[in-house]
Amino acid sequence: LLAHELGHWWMARRHGGQASAIVVGPLGGLNEWELDDDPRSEIAIHAAGPLVNLAIALIPCLAVLRWTNPGISVSGILDPLEPEGLPVGEGVTWGAVAGIAFWINWTLFVVNLFPAYPFDGGRILRATVRLSRPQLGRELSGLLVARLARVAAIGLLITAVLVYSEPLKGPVAPWFIDDSAK
Repeated sequence: LLAHELGHWWMARRHGGQASAIVVGPLGGLNEWELDDDPRSEIAIHAAGPLVNLAIALIPCLAVLRWTNPGISVSGILDPLEPEGLPVGEGVTWGAVAGIAFWINWTLFVVNLFPAYPFDGGRILRATVRLSRPQLGRELSGLLVARLARVAAIGLLITAVLVYSEPLKGPVAPWFIDDSAK
Protein backbone atom coordinates (compact mmCIF):
# COMPACT_ATOMS: atom_id res chain seq x y z
CA LEU A 1 0.00 0.00 0.00
CA LEU A 2 2.82 2.37 0.84
CA ALA A 3 4.59 1.55 -2.43
CA HIS A 4 1.32 2.26 -4.29
CA GLU A 5 1.02 5.68 -2.64
CA LEU A 6 4.70 6.42 -3.23
CA GLY A 7 4.10 5.68 -6.93
CA HIS A 8 1.44 8.40 -6.98
CA TRP A 9 3.72 10.76 -5.06
CA TRP A 10 6.69 10.14 -7.37
CA MET A 11 4.62 10.73 -10.51
CA ALA A 12 3.04 13.87 -9.02
CA ARG A 13 6.52 15.23 -8.33
CA ARG A 14 7.57 14.45 -11.92
CA HIS A 15 4.59 16.47 -13.16
CA GLY A 16 5.41 19.47 -10.98
CA GLY A 17 3.07 18.66 -8.10
CA GLN A 18 3.82 19.34 -4.47
CA ALA A 19 2.71 16.54 -2.14
CA SER A 20 1.73 17.79 1.29
CA ALA A 21 0.94 14.38 2.85
CA ILE A 22 0.79 10.66 2.26
CA VAL A 23 -1.72 9.04 4.60
CA VAL A 24 -1.85 5.24 4.84
CA GLY A 25 -4.71 3.71 6.80
CA PRO A 26 -6.63 0.45 7.13
CA LEU A 27 -8.88 1.25 4.15
CA GLY A 28 -6.15 2.43 1.81
CA GLY A 29 -4.05 5.46 1.23
CA LEU A 30 -4.49 9.07 0.35
CA ASN A 31 -2.18 11.51 -1.33
CA GLU A 32 -2.79 15.20 -1.22
CA TRP A 33 -0.98 17.25 -3.84
CA GLU A 34 -1.24 20.55 -5.56
CA LEU A 35 -1.05 20.25 -9.33
CA ASP A 36 -1.88 22.24 -12.42
CA ASP A 37 -5.26 21.45 -13.95
CA ASP A 38 -3.91 19.05 -16.60
CA PRO A 39 -5.88 15.87 -17.41
CA ARG A 40 -2.82 14.12 -18.91
CA SER A 41 -0.86 14.63 -15.69
CA GLU A 42 -3.86 13.43 -13.70
CA ILE A 43 -4.01 10.21 -15.75
CA ALA A 44 -0.28 9.59 -15.28
CA ILE A 45 -0.42 10.25 -11.54
CA HIS A 46 -3.43 8.04 -10.88
CA ALA A 47 -2.13 5.24 -13.12
CA ALA A 48 1.22 5.20 -11.29
CA GLY A 49 -0.14 3.57 -8.11
CA PRO A 50 -1.78 0.56 -9.78
CA LEU A 51 1.23 0.16 -12.08
CA VAL A 52 3.48 -0.08 -9.01
CA ASN A 53 1.26 -2.91 -7.74
CA LEU A 54 1.51 -4.64 -11.12
CA ALA A 55 5.29 -4.29 -11.13
CA ILE A 56 5.49 -5.66 -7.58
CA ALA A 57 3.21 -8.58 -8.57
CA LEU A 58 5.53 -9.61 -11.40
CA ILE A 59 8.40 -10.49 -9.04
CA PRO A 60 6.51 -13.08 -6.96
CA CYS A 61 4.80 -14.24 -10.15
CA LEU A 62 8.18 -15.34 -11.48
CA ALA A 63 8.90 -17.04 -8.15
CA VAL A 64 5.55 -18.85 -8.28
CA LEU A 65 6.29 -20.08 -11.79
CA ARG A 66 9.83 -21.14 -10.90
CA TRP A 67 9.76 -22.58 -7.40
CA THR A 68 6.31 -23.75 -6.40
CA ASN A 69 4.68 -27.13 -6.59
CA PRO A 70 2.62 -28.09 -9.64
CA GLY A 71 -0.63 -27.49 -7.71
CA ILE A 72 -0.27 -23.72 -7.91
CA SER A 73 -0.34 -21.71 -11.09
CA VAL A 74 -0.48 -18.02 -11.84
CA SER A 75 -3.70 -18.47 -13.82
CA GLY A 76 -5.30 -20.07 -10.75
CA ILE A 77 -4.54 -17.12 -8.49
CA LEU A 78 -5.61 -14.39 -10.92
CA ASP A 79 -9.15 -14.47 -9.52
CA PRO A 80 -9.21 -11.67 -6.93
CA LEU A 81 -12.19 -13.17 -5.06
CA GLU A 82 -11.49 -16.89 -5.00
CA PRO A 83 -7.95 -17.80 -5.99
CA GLU A 84 -7.25 -21.45 -6.74
CA GLY A 85 -4.13 -23.23 -5.60
CA LEU A 86 -2.90 -20.70 -3.05
CA PRO A 87 -0.89 -22.73 -0.55
CA VAL A 88 -2.52 -21.12 2.51
CA GLY A 89 -2.67 -23.27 5.62
CA GLU A 90 0.17 -25.51 4.43
CA GLY A 91 2.84 -23.80 6.49
CA VAL A 92 5.07 -20.91 5.62
CA THR A 93 7.04 -21.67 2.49
CA TRP A 94 8.61 -19.38 -0.07
CA GLY A 95 6.02 -20.59 -2.55
CA ALA A 96 3.18 -19.61 -0.20
CA VAL A 97 4.69 -16.18 0.49
CA ALA A 98 5.28 -15.57 -3.24
CA GLY A 99 1.76 -16.74 -4.14
CA ILE A 100 0.11 -14.51 -1.55
CA ALA A 101 2.33 -11.52 -2.43
CA PHE A 102 1.40 -11.96 -6.09
CA TRP A 103 -2.31 -12.31 -5.29
CA ILE A 104 -2.40 -9.25 -2.99
CA ASN A 105 -0.65 -6.98 -5.49
CA TRP A 106 -2.64 -8.32 -8.44
CA THR A 107 -5.88 -7.73 -6.54
CA LEU A 108 -4.82 -4.19 -5.60
CA PHE A 109 -4.02 -3.54 -9.27
CA VAL A 110 -7.41 -4.82 -10.47
CA VAL A 111 -9.51 -3.19 -7.73
CA ASN A 112 -7.83 0.19 -8.09
CA LEU A 113 -8.68 0.30 -11.79
CA PHE A 114 -12.43 0.02 -11.03
CA PRO A 115 -13.94 3.10 -12.72
CA ALA A 116 -15.49 4.64 -9.60
CA TYR A 117 -14.46 7.02 -6.85
CA PRO A 118 -12.40 6.78 -4.68
CA PHE A 119 -10.46 4.29 -6.78
CA ASP A 120 -7.77 5.43 -9.19
CA GLY A 121 -9.82 4.11 -12.11
CA GLY A 122 -12.55 6.67 -11.37
CA ARG A 123 -10.05 9.49 -11.38
CA ILE A 124 -8.43 8.20 -14.58
CA LEU A 125 -11.87 8.00 -16.19
CA ARG A 126 -12.69 11.57 -15.11
CA ALA A 127 -9.44 12.86 -16.62
CA THR A 128 -10.07 10.85 -19.81
CA VAL A 129 -13.55 12.38 -20.11
CA ARG A 130 -12.00 15.81 -19.63
CA LEU A 131 -9.52 15.08 -22.44
CA SER A 132 -12.18 13.83 -24.83
CA ARG A 133 -14.83 16.43 -23.88
CA PRO A 134 -13.00 19.53 -22.57
CA GLN A 135 -16.18 21.60 -22.75
CA LEU A 136 -17.60 19.62 -19.80
CA GLY A 137 -14.99 20.86 -17.36
CA ARG A 138 -13.83 19.26 -14.13
CA GLU A 139 -17.13 19.35 -12.21
CA LEU A 140 -19.38 17.92 -14.95
CA SER A 141 -16.79 15.27 -15.80
CA GLY A 142 -16.73 14.26 -12.13
CA LEU A 143 -20.53 14.15 -12.01
CA LEU A 144 -20.64 11.95 -15.13
CA VAL A 145 -18.08 9.54 -13.68
CA ALA A 146 -20.00 9.42 -10.38
CA ARG A 147 -23.18 8.48 -12.23
CA LEU A 148 -21.34 5.83 -14.26
CA ALA A 149 -19.94 4.49 -11.00
CA ARG A 150 -23.47 4.08 -9.62
CA VAL A 151 -24.42 2.06 -12.69
CA ALA A 152 -21.28 -0.06 -12.29
CA ALA A 153 -22.00 -0.61 -8.58
CA ILE A 154 -25.56 -1.72 -9.33
CA GLY A 155 -24.19 -4.06 -11.99
CA LEU A 156 -21.73 -5.53 -9.47
CA LEU A 157 -24.51 -5.96 -6.92
CA ILE A 158 -26.72 -7.77 -9.44
CA THR A 159 -23.79 -9.96 -10.49
CA ALA A 160 -23.01 -10.79 -6.86
CA VAL A 161 -26.61 -11.81 -6.19
CA LEU A 162 -26.70 -14.00 -9.30
CA VAL A 163 -23.32 -15.64 -8.68
CA TYR A 164 -23.68 -16.06 -4.92
CA SER A 165 -23.65 -19.76 -4.15
CA GLU A 166 -22.87 -20.43 -0.50
CA PRO A 167 -22.75 -18.39 2.70
CA LEU A 168 -19.47 -17.52 4.37
CA LYS A 169 -18.78 -19.47 7.54
CA GLY A 170 -17.18 -16.45 9.15
CA PRO A 171 -15.50 -13.15 8.39
CA VAL A 172 -12.78 -14.85 6.31
CA ALA A 173 -13.27 -16.40 2.86
CA PRO A 174 -13.47 -20.23 3.00
CA TRP A 175 -10.45 -20.72 0.72
CA PHE A 176 -8.25 -18.90 3.25
CA ILE A 177 -8.92 -21.37 6.08
CA ASP A 178 -7.35 -24.82 6.18
CA ASP A 179 -10.24 -27.10 7.20
CA SER A 180 -8.21 -30.30 6.71
CA ALA A 181 -6.61 -29.92 10.16
CA LYS A 182 -9.94 -30.57 11.92
